Amino acid sequence: MAAITFLPLVRDHLPLLRQWLREPHVAEFWQEPADEVEFRDKYLQKLQDRGVRPYLICLDAQPIGYIQCYEAKKLGGGWWPDAPEGQWGVDQFLGDPSLVGKGLGAAILRQFVAQLFADPAITEIITDPDPENGRAIRMYEKVGFSRMGEIATPSGRALLLRLPRSR
Repeated sequence: MAAITFLPLVRDHLPLLRQWLREPHVAEFWQEPADEVEFRDKYLQKLQDRGVRPYLICLDAQPIGYIQCYEAKKLGGGWWPDAPEGQWGVDQFLGDPSLVGKGLGAAILRQFVAQLFADPAITEIITDPDPENGRAIRMYEKVGFSRMGEIATPSGRALLLRLPRSR
């Protein structure tokens, strides 16, 4: 089995991240600033200021995607105002279109979730894909996330999914 690792995002990764965000399978559900300065500011400053931990997903040391996690109650910006202690959020995508639909996303997420749950303070993990993103929803459910219902977020309509530590 190929080794999956998570490399903290740094400035040198931004061109690759931007390239992935332009791929049709990513751009359909992941909108980012078109302006280069705004984009760079978001990923190098704003995410860290809001407590988001961004990573490149690597397969045998080769970058293939992006994943981020954050403590939900500290995110701000209208996101998760009533989040309880210990609730963390996660978002990710595979950047390489040739890897989509092969079950790799579930393997990556299982490993990332296991790493998060290694911290005893983390009691549950949430995510909020677009309700039309069936591929992502199926992958989250494959990992054990449960549908909690549709919600309104600062980015629009979303499907809240939840994975408690007990699973």
